[in-house]
Amino acid sequence: MSIKPAPLTDNWNAGLTRQTVEEHLGRILASAEFRDASRMARFLRFIVEERLAGKAESLKETVIGVGVFDRAAGYDPRLDPIVRVEARRLRAKLAKYYAGPGAGDALWIDLPTGAYSPVFRDRREAAPERVRARIAVMPFRNLSGLASEDYFSDGLTEELIHALTKIEGLQVVAWSSVAKLRGQDEQVAEVGNRLGAGHILRGHVRKTADRVRITAQLIDTSTATYLWSELSTA
Repeated sequence: MSIKPAPLTDNWNAGLTRQTVEEHLGRILASAEFRDASRMARFLRFIVEERLAGKAESLKETVIGVGVFDRAAGYDPRLDPIVRVEARRLRAKLAKYYAGPGAGDALWIDLPTGAYSPVFRDRREAAPERVRARIAVMPFRNLSGLASEDYFSDGLTEELIHALTKIEGLQVVAWSSVAKLRGQDEQVAEVGNRLGAGHILRGHVRKTADRVRITAQLIDTSTATYLWSELSTA
């Protein structure tokens, strides 16, 4: 009699088994993205194995610094940001893997921004299908140095969203969805997967006493390439 593998026991992982995740991890580590990146591979394997062992709560910078990057006991992440730096690199590598050789994989190992415990998702359910005629206008960054000017960059973003909704056949991601990603250091492919958008419009605003400089860039999320970029001064 065969024994059916037990599913992982949390809401994100419904229907997935330990064996499924381990096999998927093996494919990722064998890919060109990770095969020659031993430290990244060690980082990913460590957090996935800890997560599978039910130790998600213990995945802190101090634990990872000692367990992955050979820091001494008493390691202080405030003085040595290696875990945060390498976590950004790991997110980028995962995004590149899923945009390339892993584009058809059913499982998605995600490392949410600001966290070190991976999430295992069924990509067929976790992310909407990426639609070419769907665009996300990301919150324009305020480079003026004054928090009081956030209203201007936010207002510009909302005006752009409103204008694009007038284009027939173009789907525009709502402001309430893109606003949640403000300030997060996510890769283009990752944002495209999360929002189901084939294109992203992003930019920044620099406002001084007598001048406003606005830079805007249109990016294809499937290839992470620029389709258009423009600088405007008023």
